[in-house]
Amino acid sequence: MRSDRADVSTWWLGGLIGVCLLLGWPDTSAAQPEFGLEIEGGRTVGLTPYLRNVVHARSELTGDPFPQTDAFQPYLADEPAGWGWALAARFVTNAFHGGLSFRWLDVSTADFRYRGTRSDGNSATLPPTRIRPDGTVDDSGVKAYESLGVPRTIPLDEAERADLLIFEIGGGYRFYLYQEAFELFIPIHAGIVLTHLTRPRAPFRPGLTTYTGVGASFDFISLMSAIFTVRAHGTMTPTYWRRADAARRAALLDQTTESAVFSTQLSLSFNIGLRFTIR
Repeated sequence: MRSDRADVSTWWLGGLIGVCLLLGWPDTSAAQPEFGLEIEGGRTVGLTPYLRNVVHARSELTGDPFPQTDAFQPYLADEPAGWGWALAARFVTNAFHGGLSFRWLDVSTADFRYRGTRSDGNSATLPPTRIRPDGTVDDSGVKAYESLGVPRTIPLDEAERADLLIFEIGGGYRFYLYQEAFELFIPIHAGIVLTHLTRPRAPFRPGLTTYTGVGASFDFISLMSAIFTVRAHGTMTPTYWRRADAARRAALLDQTTESAVFSTQLSLSFNIGLRFTIR
């Protein structure tokens, strides 16, 4: 009986070790003492807007700035982050990594989705005095927002264009699928971020980030490797605009409370770099 139990335990232990090796934990090929520095850069693109339900003041939906002396029509729009650039530096030891990254994405268009209306369904107008010094709009006089149906994408004027900056520090673990002169791995990463929109009086917002994806490296000379990665990023901060404004607009649109509390974004990055390794 004991020998049978020992055999079962051996099979369980062997199976567990096999699964761990398949997943890369513990990774016997990574057990070799290793310390390295990675420097990389690449392109990044937003998959979802970071800025949502932003009030845009227009005399009509033409994309032209509203006349400062006249009443204006309030519209709600999402401002998608387009293409941008990414830079990163990180330390690697065995399968663990940690470091800094910086991404900036272009914000140059707005997807107009809703038009402000009164309780009777007619178009609402607001006076220019509703524009705050920081450029945001007090739209508390709007009783409802009517969907425009198909969103209208309009280029922002020069004063409204900006870059979304994302500063990040974090670390994680790499599950190696293959590791020889050529490596293939899946990174799991988490960190803290600081976001900023390059507009006058725009705030800095702290938050959380995570990413995963796939990476590969190739040793082309001793102690130096080329590294290629594709990552899917998720970022969350407290809502970028005023909390009261965000809550009111979410209520008018029957959206969730979470949409009024958090600004979230999904994005992709495509990177290439060098890893300098000491073994």
